[in-house]
Amino acid sequence: MGINEKIRSAVADYNMLGGKNKKITVAFSGGADSSVLLHWLRAHAGEYGVSVEAFHLNHMIRGEDADRDEAFCRRICEELGVPFESVRRDIPALAREWGCGEEEAGRRARYEAFEQARSRRGSDAVATAHHADDNLETVIFDLARGSGSRGLAGIPPVRGRIVRPLIYCTRREIEEYAAENGVPFVTDRTNADETYRRNFIRRNIAPALRELNPRVAETVTRMSGLLRADDEWLSLEGKRLLDAARKGSPVEGRYSCAVVALHHRAVGSRAVAAAAEEAGGRIDLLAALDAVAAGKDTRLSVGGGLALDIYRGAFAFIPDRRGEEPPEFDIPLEPGVPASVPGTCRTAAVVTDRGEFENLKKIHIGFTYTSLDRGTIKGTVRVRSRRPGDRIRVRGISRTVKNLLQEAGVPACERAGLPVFCDDRGPLWIPGIEAGGKDGGIWLCAWKDQAGK
Repeated sequence: MGINEKIRSAVADYNMLGGKNKKITVAFSGGADSSVLLHWLRAHAGEYGVSVEAFHLNHMIRGEDADRDEAFCRRICEELGVPFESVRRDIPALAREWGCGEEEAGRRARYEAFEQARSRRGSDAVATAHHADDNLETVIFDLARGSGSRGLAGIPPVRGRIVRPLIYCTRREIEEYAAENGVPFVTDRTNADETYRRNFIRRNIAPALRELNPRVAETVTRMSGLLRADDEWLSLEGKRLLDAARKGSPVEGRYSCAVVALHHRAVGSRAVAAAAEEAGGRIDLLAALDAVAAGKDTRLSVGGGLALDIYRGAFAFIPDRRGEEPPEFDIPLEPGVPASVPGTCRTAAVVTDRGEFENLKKIHIGFTYTSLDRGTIKGTVRVRSRRPGDRIRVRGISRTVKNLLQEAGVPACERAGLPVFCDDRGPLWIPGIEAGGKDGGIWLCAWKDQAGK
């Protein structure tokens, strides 16, 4: 099958051009791949009833070379009569701002810019020039990272408004098309820089695989298609399982660990991944799945800026606050008037009515309390943030809050944000220590909010 047939097959298999009167924006870098894509789509636009435009992102990494590429793309589009737009994004600066490498910052900035351009220009889709060899390199990279079937499924031919008509074509076929049809292009000199991971794979690992199988790119593309179909079905089952786990959760706004653990690990992993995606992150899935299967109360950092929080057999993904300084606060408490504790998932209250106290115990999750004699309170009861050196008297002995929390087994990630109940003399009680005193006429209470977030 030649390159024309491969492009037509990809377009048909995934309905990439979507019918008549559609506008397609080509992500045009000026390299061989995107130049061939622009040439082919322009040549066949009438056949598919679409109009073609071009968009160029200057990454501002290669100085004069980057400006040369931008000027080349502009000139080619003028010669072809293709509407053209370019924008500039300082990728090195964005990498520093986002705390990631330039490769990741570039990928993220590209897709943000593509979507903004598509929306601004009223396009129906953005066509990128990813091909079979790009897919091979992606699969190798994800294999090295220990990815599951989703990673090994490679580059999706269609993702949202992104379409990839060259996905069945090899790099050699694209270069041959450019030579046969006189398609001009520029070469990015950083393609030889093996400090970029993809370049290392392209120049070292992929050639070794071709020694074993000269058609490895096409073979892996077929494998990716099969794995993608498997993953789509399992992901659908995972979302159904997640919905069942939500309905079966003992804690409102969370997911039942037991419901997930009852199902096959292949489906359970998709349910946990779907929950993380709803929370906005990609995580260490195996660690999260193992913790959900165990079902024990814990809080575990799982990557993607998220922590897995398990409470009373139900789990949720919450922002990971490790390394952040908890907010300082000092709030006076009026009897019977609950106060939200800043930076935590807790509410604090002072209660002096026995009936009201019993009612709170029944309706709130994560409810914990202590009871004090009214006569021991000096001045106003307050709830405040922890301070270095805080001490509380326990059974007549002054103890540091730090040591008491360690002995009580309160996870380190939860200690800093715990509220401290105080009167005018100092700390009276902190949730997690000596919960549940005798009826002394005044209760200090704390509970988690409904979602436990």
